[in-house]
Amino acid sequence: SSGINAEYGGNNNGHFTMSKPGGVSVYTEKELLAVCDRGNKRITVWDRLGTPLHIIPLPQHPDCCSYAGYGILVVGTSEGEVLFVDLDCRQHVFTWTNKQLKYPGFITGVAVDNRQNVYICDPKNHRVIKVYR
Repeated sequence: SSGINAEYGGNNNGHFTMSKPGGVSVYTEKELLAVCDRGNKRITVWDRLGTPLHIIPLPQHPDCCSYAGYGILVVGTSEGEVLFVDLDCRQHVFTWTNKQLKYPGFITGVAVDNRQNVYICDPKNHRVIKVYR
């Protein structure tokens, strides 16, 4: 049957209350859900049943994310940069910036293939760009 089986966030989760959640991605090996908590500039991590586990603060507002494997979450930001977040170490580890993104503030999607190439939606320039690993 269908229906709500778990809830992530909500207004009564104390420190884990989210503000403007955006993208979500599943850390498949550990059955965890990573959520872009845009309004709080952080990633919140939850177990599969909706229990909050930890928070990873970020230097920018996360808009979208994609799990890359090996514990790495790739996060697109409203500032036009891509952040790499280590979910196991619970920290932001690297920032990718490209001057070809003429209008920062609009990364609307990120994806990672099995070779660890990153694809970035750049709607202001009407394209998707591929960043080689």
